[in-house]
Amino acid sequence: MVAAICKLNGVDPQLDFTNLLTRLVNGWPNSRSDELMPWC
Repeated sequence: MVAAICKLNGVDPQLDFTNLLTRLVNGWPNSRSDELMPWC
């Protein structure tokens, strides 16, 4: 489902997922988790 949302918004799903994992591993704050959604 996330891949479909990415594609609908013109975002490369693989690149987006890689970016998401990188940010989480580097300590992305829970208070800003909504910014990690592909529609933001």
